Amino acid sequence: MEDNVLFLRQYLELENILGHFDKVRSDHLRKLQSGGGILSEGYVESRVNYRFESNARIFTDDPGRDFARIRVYAQLASLQALSVLKGKNNSSPRILIEEDREDENKYIGGNNASALPVIFIKLRGK
Repeated sequence: MEDNVLFLRQYLELENILGHFDKVRSDHLRKLQSGGGILSEGYVESRVNYRFESNARIFTDDPGRDFARIRVYAQLASLQALSVLKGKNNSSPRILIEEDREDENKYIGGNNASALPVIFIKLRGK
């Protein structure tokens, strides 16, 4: 058995589900932009607040709250769209390795019980 580590989009393309991922991601993005979806407004706003405050510390010219919201929506839509990895019945094992991001973890590929099982790793330098 050959071990491979692929970037997500490479893997999705090899499995012929990249188009499906992009469609599901767009659907989630549209729902977030209209204030809908399975994520609570409080949770989404807490992520926007965090990103906005973080951007203010990082950027010389703060790009503003709208930029923070766009980035958070994109990230959350991508997390939810990982649901396309479920239900594909093939023999090759899949492992999703993700940085531990506390509350965000329960939304990877679904919501709480429907979320994907994920292996969390903590990377560190020498």
